[in-house]
Amino acid sequence: MRMLRSYRSIIHYLVIPIAVLAIAEKSYAATSAICASQLKAEVNKIAQDPKLQFSRLGVFAQTLTPSSQVPIDLDGDRYFIPASNAKLLTTAAALKLLGGDYRITTSLMSAQPPNAKGEIMGDLWLIGRGDPSFRSETSLKLLVKQLTDRGIKRIRGKIRTLSSLQGSGIGDSWEWQDLQEYYGAIASAATIDENALLWTISTTQVGKPLQFQWEQPQLANGWIVENQATTGSVNRESSLQVERPFGQRRLMIRGQLAQDAEPELGGVAVPDPEAQFLMLLRTELANQGIQIDSNSNSSLNPNSSQPNVELARVLSPPLRSLLQTTNKDSNNLYAELLLRILGSRTHEVENDDLSTGILIATRFLKSIGLSDRSFLLVDGSGLSRSNLITPRAMVLLLKVMASDRDFRNSLSVAGVDGTLVNRFKDTPAAGILQGKTGTMSGVIALSGYVKPSGYDEIAFAILINNGNLPTRELRPFVEAIALLLTSLKSC
Repeated sequence: MRMLRSYRSIIHYLVIPIAVLAIAEKSYAATSAICASQLKAEVNKIAQDPKLQFSRLGVFAQTLTPSSQVPIDLDGDRYFIPASNAKLLTTAAALKLLGGDYRITTSLMSAQPPNAKGEIMGDLWLIGRGDPSFRSETSLKLLVKQLTDRGIKRIRGKIRTLSSLQGSGIGDSWEWQDLQEYYGAIASAATIDENALLWTISTTQVGKPLQFQWEQPQLANGWIVENQATTGSVNRESSLQVERPFGQRRLMIRGQLAQDAEPELGGVAVPDPEAQFLMLLRTELANQGIQIDSNSNSSLNPNSSQPNVELARVLSPPLRSLLQTTNKDSNNLYAELLLRILGSRTHEVENDDLSTGILIATRFLKSIGLSDRSFLLVDGSGLSRSNLITPRAMVLLLKVMASDRDFRNSLSVAGVDGTLVNRFKDTPAAGILQGKTGTMSGVIALSGYVKPSGYDEIAFAILINNGNLPTRELRPFVEAIALLLTSLKSC
């Protein structure tokens, strides 16, 4: 399991200072405005850097004016793995097909109203619809409080679940490592606390066991932590490993962490989100004084009385707000659930809302002008390496969505927020470049919009694939090209 220090905002990237972008002892950052006619030569200098010898670089940019000028096209019609840039496709489809005001409802229901004694003479149903923002400390408390406000004091039956989403909650082509991590959390209709548990590991005395702490211990009931890791001497190289056997509620911690090392922050995907939700629901019902006669939970079966009385409901924030978490923070779970929610509207592919969502999103993308040969979408988040898109197709999508304020507001602003908060500071791009980042091993991407002071506003896509360098060494190439775009002028 990888150690990720920036887990709390569900983003994963390394931060590097950018005063002047220096690559291979050369600075490619534009120090002054350049003519559009010079851009190709400047980008080619970057593409020919020895560090990119075995990599593929794709760059495409186009003005948002009616003339649609193309100041740069470097392999704009070749396929690239987009990583989290795939979220742009998912969120554009969700926004246009569901609308910015769309909200996701989580309900508690029963087959009949409570009686005069405040008893539900039967089962209580949790109806999950895939709200990624549902939290145990806020949403769940509000949901249960509505029961007590109605005078409900006792549940005479079981707690059951009824899901609006069908099919697997993970991607077929996701990597094994990602399935352990918090950012590979299962997309479930019954999602709570992002279906992940966050933790901190810190040092103690040399030779003593490391200290392990769950961020929310109350959510970690039933988890076994096998901590065999120790505190190493100062300046000793750390060798910490944290693993979770797939599908198990067990963490195995091995190795050492140097005593002067910063705490390691990470998280783990919950193997059974529905069970986690039901456990937390039972706890909250008890905390608010509602008695449950049965100790068992179950999903809906054909012989159960269908729930038709809504007792309580909680709405998610509007979709436009959810999109900001999806794109600014690059939240995989949000993107995966939004794609499945699209699919749940028709269940076109039996028992597979992910495949249906992909079909619906693909139709939308084709309807706005993207050729079905210019992209391949296989999940909502971009975790799969089977996602493909050409830089030209990405820019076409951005051009179509350029006038949609909700879409634009979902993108990070350079040096200001989201995954770009610590990038492009003290450069001409700060505050004016809007973009979506994408990062995985060997892949880095940045697509978005920028309005140079001396040139028309442009939509752009920059993607590097097949990189054999660490992310921190690939990122400056992308940023150097973005700064060139920021420095364009009409000549």
